[in-house]
Amino acid sequence: MKTINAMNYQDIIAEYHKGTLSPCDTVEIVQFLLDTDLIEQYPELYELADYYVLEGLCYQVPCK
Repeated sequence: MKTINAMNYQDIIAEYHKGTLSPCDTVEIVQFLLDTDLIEQYPELYELADYYVLEGLCYQVPCK
């Protein structure tokens, strides 16, 4: 499992787009994006994030 932080998350997202990111790491990067509100910068991942939240793989705490 990869360690995700503010320094490398863009590289990990690039791996996702190439199709080389593992399923576990995909869940981790989506959770990172939700936690940091960076999901807004990746509209192509909205549907995946919604699916992961609905299935209980990720969680989102509304800030408003």
